[in-house]
Amino acid sequence: MSQERAIAHLEAIRQDIRDEIKKRVQQRDRYSIQLTIALSAIVAVSFSNPDWSKVLIAAPLVSIYFTMLILYSYRVHRISAAYLREKIEPELARLCETSPDIEWEKYYQAHAVPGIRESFFKWALWVVTIASLVYLWTLESKNCGFIIALSLTTAAYIGTALWIMCAFRREKKAMRDWPQKTAPRYRNAVFLDRDGTINVDTHFPHRIESLEFIPKAIDGLRLLATLPLDIIVASNQAGIARGIFTRNQMSQFNAELRTRVEDAGGRIDAFYFCPHLEMKHLRPGDSPCACSKPSPGMLLEAAMDFKLDLSKSFLIGDKTSDIAAGESVGCVTILVKTGKEGKEEGALPVKPEYLAENLYDAALILQSYLEPGKVN
Repeated sequence: MSQERAIAHLEAIRQDIRDEIKKRVQQRDRYSIQLTIALSAIVAVSFSNPDWSKVLIAAPLVSIYFTMLILYSYRVHRISAAYLREKIEPELARLCETSPDIEWEKYYQAHAVPGIRESFFKWALWVVTIASLVYLWTLESKNCGFIIALSLTTAAYIGTALWIMCAFRREKKAMRDWPQKTAPRYRNAVFLDRDGTINVDTHFPHRIESLEFIPKAIDGLRLLATLPLDIIVASNQAGIARGIFTRNQMSQFNAELRTRVEDAGGRIDAFYFCPHLEMKHLRPGDSPCACSKPSPGMLLEAAMDFKLDLSKSFLIGDKTSDIAAGESVGCVTILVKTGKEGKEEGALPVKPEYLAENLYDAALILQSYLEPGKVN
């Protein structure tokens, strides 16, 4: 990719992220106003007439609903900002020969995540919930049936809140199937497509009994294991969104693949996946996700987890979508003549830097590329 094209591509990504941050800030303002109005109405109604005091039981439910929306908005804001701050801005600064601090301060500092406000919403959730339920408990202390119902409702509210908060924490790992915790060793990596590059693409392969390695793939993985780089599999798994198989089935397939590779003397350091529909499966008007190749989301996520320099990393795949994803973040790209051979449906007009007959030949290219003096 020429420097001009790389700059234009990164600037487009930067603008998309900035627009997303603006949208999330405006979204939180709307949710905050709606939450305030809803709680005010509930309190006003409950205190206007003693017979309507039980209306106050709706306050915790409303608080949980809007607070979770607000906290999720903060989370998307943080992830978007992290990509912008840690990946896009520094790379643009390098290509444009400017200071990344200057580029960053132009926009992000004016929209920094307001941590105090986020903490306020977290505390507000519990304060409103507990205060409302204690008030109702006091009002109905002589009504045993109501106390039992209130106790169950309280447990449901608290359980729901804890479950959603835990889900938010797990979501960051949604694109990494394995390992649960990363152990970065190198500053560069080789990203491998899975189906059609390592194993035979049997059209949404997910059954362990159908796992079959492409000829010379094991040899290639064995050679890659001797090189000073992390080996990361990044694959689109749209079969999950289409209901063909489950995430658990995909994980079992990946685990079996990794076990066989390790038994043969190879190594795989991580599996990343996109469970969403690919562009060719989307309905007209639907927007693609940021992790399905040719988008580089999986690569960016892995770069953050493993602290990688993507400009010194590599990508090997059998589809033009693989090549486009690697090219967009500055990886050295190699197209293997296995699987789709770059002739998949909706093939993109991109050219890899290298062509290889199979994964082993691609590994030989990497071996020569990593000779002293070529990659630091």
